[in-house]
Amino acid sequence: MPHLNLALLGPFQLTLEDPIDVRVESDKTRGLLAFLAVEHDRPHSRAALAELLWPAYSEQAAAANFRRVLANLRAVIDDRGARIPHLRITRTTVQFDPASDAVVDVLRLRDLLKTPATTPMWAAHMKQDIALYRGPFLEGFTLRGCLEFEQWVVDVRSELDRLVAEAFHDLADHCWDQGDVTRALALYRRSLLLNPYHETVHRKIMLAYAAAGQRQDVRSHYEAYKRQLQDELGAQPEAQTTSLYKTLHAGQAVQIEAPGLLETHTQLALPQADPDSSERKDFVGREEELALMHECVRKAASNHGAILLVVGEAGNGKTALLHEFARRLAGAAQPWLVAIAASTALFGVGDPYQPVVDALRMLVAGEAGVPRPFSSAETLRLLQEEAPDWAALALAGPASGAVCGPLHGQRRHRCKRPRMQKAEG
Repeated sequence: MPHLNLALLGPFQLTLEDPIDVRVESDKTRGLLAFLAVEHDRPHSRAALAELLWPAYSEQAAAANFRRVLANLRAVIDDRGARIPHLRITRTTVQFDPASDAVVDVLRLRDLLKTPATTPMWAAHMKQDIALYRGPFLEGFTLRGCLEFEQWVVDVRSELDRLVAEAFHDLADHCWDQGDVTRALALYRRSLLLNPYHETVHRKIMLAYAAAGQRQDVRSHYEAYKRQLQDELGAQPEAQTTSLYKTLHAGQAVQIEAPGLLETHTQLALPQADPDSSERKDFVGREEELALMHECVRKAASNHGAILLVVGEAGNGKTALLHEFARRLAGAAQPWLVAIAASTALFGVGDPYQPVVDALRMLVAGEAGVPRPFSSAETLRLLQEEAPDWAALALAGPASGAVCGPLHGQRRHRCKRPRMQKAEG
């Protein structure tokens, strides 16, 4: 058994090989250990850690509180009694040592999920890996008033949920390949618990029901997902999802060699919309809004840029209005470069600039079927000249692992908060 076992997936759990009679004085001690263990790849300044945990305190009071909590943490984990100390401590920095005799479930899961699917016994190992996932990162844990710490928890939780959802998805595909559709269906459902809007998984679930002869379940699943999208996002399923549902509900067979090839085997023929027919009927009575949007375009063409906010209740056609505006703009005489991205508080939490990053990636990498008056290379060149940091984000890709957290890069400028001189445990 390791000297220290730290479980952060699900509720916080700390186990020692030889328990000692030292009480954890506050949740700040637990929060500090969790942060240091997960962000172990570099040393953290004491000042930055103190500000992270006591953001509204003066530097002197925050530093005093930090020294007290750090001393309590060292006693709680018996750092002096460990064969290799868990913490590397200097006068100015603190860092968790992953080479010490400690097991941290988050670190172990991250490493295991990097295993290529071509590795022998991959499926068996993957089942063991996802068994580590007891629940969301630091479930139920909070530090009131520590906004940057809370944001860090959200960021890590979002990253881990995405990785585990992908693992469930990959393992489900493997089970399907092996002919175990029932097991695959259960794993697809678990993936959706972590990523509820992954339409490829929804399509695979419908296909699994169809393969089992459960046509009524195909309909139930599709209708439930359609209601969920409408109620929570004011959106509709993708055209491909709807087309697949209609095919399956009609009892037509869809041949798939392997679930991983789903996207290439369910490209069902969809009718091309006539821009002058049914699509235009959705916009009866919205010409006033479109005229206002085109007025913003006119000003932008005169070097007077603008931001236009479209607000309204879910389901009243905001997305449809924006897509119609983009469609008309694409047909304008003057060439316009249109970038589209989306975000919601219910998905991708912790990435407040993600729509901007996604739009930049679309401009740099291009998008199939989207007419573009400027080349990707030209767009990238302008980005690199005018905004090199944004260009790096655009080139990084969705799985780059880039992190923007409270202690990454330079310290942020922040509004002055009330200074409290009282020390806290």
